[in-house]
Parts: sequence; structure tokens; C-alpha cells
Amino acid sequence: MATDAEIEAAVKSMRAIRTSGGKISDEVLRAYARAALQAAELAQVAEYWRRAELRAHAAIKAGAN
Repeated sequence: MATDAEIEAAVKSMRAIRTSGGKISDEVLRAYARAALQAAELAQVAEYWRRAELRAHAAIKAGAN
């Protein structure tokens, strides 16, 4: 779960990007930041699982030899 500090840092980074048109609400940026940070966490967990499966297959293969 993303911390408030991580969300605020992401919002600050997004504010630094120049946009045309009206100002984007801070709540909208916070929602985008939460979603992006959650997606990053899920991707990290998926990568851990992938690596664990590769290690398990390698261990099984090594044990069979």
C-alpha cells in the first residue's frame, strides 16, 4: 500500500509536467498516483512470483540430475 508521502511525491511530479487547458484537481492526481503505485506494487509481486517459479524449476531440474 502506498504511503501518503509516496502519493504526494507522485502528485508533485505530475504537477511539474506542463499541461494545456485548465488546472487538474489534486484529488484526480492523487487517484492517478494511487492507481499507478498500486500497479507498480502488483507488477513487483508478479516479478517475485516469476522468479520464485524459475528458482523452483531450476531446483527440480538440478535435483533430477
